[in-house]
Amino acid sequence: MDAGILTIVTLAGLLGLGFLLGLVFFGALWWITHQLLSDGGVLLVLACHLGRFALLGGALVWAARQGIWPLLAMACGITLARAVTLRQMEHRAMTSPLSSIALFHLGPVPISEGVVTTWAIMLVPILGAFCSGAGFPLSHRRPRLFWS
Repeated sequence: MDAGILTIVTLAGLLGLGFLLGLVFFGALWWITHQLLSDGGVLLVLACHLGRFALLGGALVWAARQGIWPLLAMACGITLARAVTLRQMEHRAMTSPLSSIALFHLGPVPISEGVVTTWAIMLVPILGAFCSGAGFPLSHRRPRLFWS
């Protein structure tokens, strides 16, 4: 068999292996998220989380030791698996308890209630500092170092 064809077959196999590992990695992420939202066992979730990173990390380190092309083939397979997983999960989307509705938009950026609350929390100590006379100096002196 020709070395070029063998290389293409090997890279195609690594692409497929990356795809399968990606399906396992992102499928486990979906399962972990589902378990956390349904009050699943924390130790099992943590073990699954560490296991999926160890599996994918070990496979990528092995591929990197084989060379740049095997690593890229496996990474492309993982990326394809991510796209397929995201497409499949659109139909089974869970609502996040952290989602919020935009109150208004600043250009393309949606501003939610949490952002407005954070701005208000930051504004209180700043106004308090200015009202107490401990405001920021407006002079352009050279800043003093704390040890001088």
